[in-house]
Order: sequence, then structure tokens, then C-alpha cells
Amino acid sequence: MIPDWEYQTDEVAVVPYVSGAANFPDGILGHLYLRTKEDGLLETVWAGLPGIQFDSFISQLSSNKVVLQIYYAFDPPLTPVGYCFLYQVDGEPSQRLAQFGFCVFKNFWAKKQTRDCIWLCLAYWFEVMMVDILYGATEADNYLARNFSRHFGFKELCVAPKFLRSANGRKDGCIVFLEKERFLPLLEEWRKRNILA
Repeated sequence: MIPDWEYQTDEVAVVPYVSGAANFPDGILGHLYLRTKEDGLLETVWAGLPGIQFDSFISQLSSNKVVLQIYYAFDPPLTPVGYCFLYQVDGEPSQRLAQFGFCVFKNFWAKKQTRDCIWLCLAYWFEVMMVDILYGATEADNYLARNFSRHFGFKELCVAPKFLRSANGRKDGCIVFLEKERFLPLLEEWRKRNILA
């Protein structure tokens, strides 16, 4: 476990990315790109940016306009599970909105640790980053992602025709949102069940 860090359980942690910090070995962003590509998730995670390549991936995630967190499992020690990021953050605290993206590597899908990472990531965004509302988009036919997001309190705003770009043309996008006041009571219940006293 990471000493004095609130955003972890006994199995996983969500850690803000800081270039050059000891928690992040050299080349970690390249590793995230290669794992995302290997799992066939580049277009899903980067919906609307078809054909994202290594350099553009690194550029996006290392930008000072993007807030990146990396999910880690503790067994084996500090194993990357995936990552999440905020972008287009706008507004003052209590009126701050942001767009977001998640990626969980396929060998961690359908595991409790994955859900725990998402809870911790959302908690960090609402509590530390002081985001008031999150907006995101996924492919409308990605029912797995749509159902998964409901578990954390996300609501669907609409299905927007031809909203996302892909390598094969335009795709319909499902726009989702989550407000802080809806999420925090759900988070409190989750913490009671999952965080060590």
C-alpha cells in the first residue's frame, strides 16, 4: 500500500501521474499506449480521435491540459491496471465541469478491483479536483460501457447521431453525465463497504 494515501484499498490505488516521480517508471506513458493498443482499445478509449498513434497518445496524456491518474494493483507490486484522465476542465470550484476518459486493460475486466479503481478515480476528481459535473461519450452500441457507467451513478443525456469519428466513418455517441451531489452518497456507501478503517 502507499503510505498516507486516501485513494486506495488494500488491493488497488489510483495515483495522479507526475512525470519523473518514483511511482512512475521511465516510459510509463509508452507502456500505457502499448497495452491499450494490444487490447484493441485505442479507438474505444479515444472515441472521436481515430487513428491515434504513439506520439499523439503521449502528447495528449502529458499535456498540461490533461489530468492523468494511473490505476495500480498491489499484487504484484504497482502493476498498471489502466488509467483515467480529465480534459477540457472549465470553471471555478462548485461550478467546474470536465470531460473524462477511462481505460481498463482487458485482463482486469469484470473484476472487483476494476470497479474499485473507478470509484477511487471518481472520488479523486470530485473531492480533490473539485469537479462538479462530468461529461463523457461512448459509442452508442457499446452497451457494456453504458451499463458499467450506470453502476457509478452516471445518467444518459442522449444518443447523438454521428457524434464520434472512427476509422470507418461517423458513429452515434451516447452522452453521459455524473453530478457530484448524485455521486457522493453512492461513494459514501461504497467506502463503508470497502475502505479499511
